[in-house]
Order: sequence, then C-alpha cells, then structure tokens
Amino acid sequence: MKKLIGLALLGLFLLPDGAHGQQAYKTVPPPAPQVVAPFGVTLNTYSASDQNVMQASITDAATLCGSTSKIVRVLRVEVSGIATTAVSGLVKLQKRTAANTGGTTFNAPPTPHDASFPAATAVVTSYTANAASLGAPAGSPLRQVEMNFQLTGATSAPTVFEFTTRQGEGVILRGVASCLTINFPNLSVTGGNLAYSYEWTEE
Repeated sequence: MKKLIGLALLGLFLLPDGAHGQQAYKTVPPPAPQVVAPFGVTLNTYSASDQNVMQASITDAATLCGSTSKIVRVLRVEVSGIATTAVSGLVKLQKRTAANTGGTTFNAPPTPHDASFPAATAVVTSYTANAASLGAPAGSPLRQVEMNFQLTGATSAPTVFEFTTRQGEGVILRGVASCLTINFPNLSVTGGNLAYSYEWTEE
C-alpha cells in the first residue's frame, strides 16, 4: 500500500509528452520557494516641526531638502494655520529640482524617532520672509487642496498629506537640490500663524 501511494504522489510531478507518438515522461521541478521580506525592518526615521508668523503674501512657507549621502523618503506632511481674519486658500506640496535662494529663514532641527539613529542629513527650512527666487518645479504639485485659516483662538484641524498608505512610494529626494516645499501661491493672510511638520526616512 505504501508503495502504491508513493507511486501516485510521484505521478503528480510527471507529465506525458506525446512527441513522435511515444508515451514519454518528463519531471516537473517543484515551485521555487518564495522570498519574504523580514517583518519589522526599521528605517532611520525623523520628524521636524515648527511654527512661524506668516508674511502678508506668502509663497514657500517651508522646505525639506535632501542629502548628499542618503536617500530621503518623505512619508507625511502636516500643515495648519490661524489668522486674525478667517481666510481659505490653496496650499500645495511642490517638489523642486533646485533649492530656493534668498529670503529670511531659519532651520527646524530634526528629531530622530529612535535615539540610536544617526543625526539626520536632510534639512528643513522655514521662511519668515519670502525667498527671492524659488527653485524650479519638478512638474505639477504633488498635492494641492483648499486650506482654512481659522480665527485666532479657534481649533484648527491640520491638513495631512500621507504618501505610503496605499502601498505606494514615498516622495524621494536625492541630493541637496531636491526639495519638497509647502507652498501658498501668494496667499494674503492677515495676522497669520502657520504650523507644519515633515516626517521622513533616510537610507
């Protein structure tokens, strides 16, 4: 009985070959094993956030620019704002192929999500006075939505941009000239205050 079962199982891996009218057989190799990525692989992850007073007619409010030594992958961007006069306007996430020049700026220091991660190499810049020249855009904006600036003292829900929730790729920045900016196309805001955050990985 065991011998019969063994022959039957062997037959599952044998297929007839009718070439030249003969009943020949060939062996079908078993399927190759699947390669599965290890679960729980951690990439060096960082966040940077800040808030600043908005100039009256704002363009790029903040930028995240890449690195000479790492591939920067943007996962998430949040932005919210308040004003002394309620207003709504367009906010864009614009990828640029060159860094902005001029303007009044300061850098928002990145924080690693794990103290064991090395220092971040990407640079986050806030603008309190518009850049004199904006870097060249890399195509159309990645995202653009209408954003509400609530009255000062009111609760302002953030506008959130996620890039990895649908098995898609994050926004890749390669080199210091590759930047992702939070842009308001000359939006006029009275008494505006803007808060934002970037989240990214480096590999």
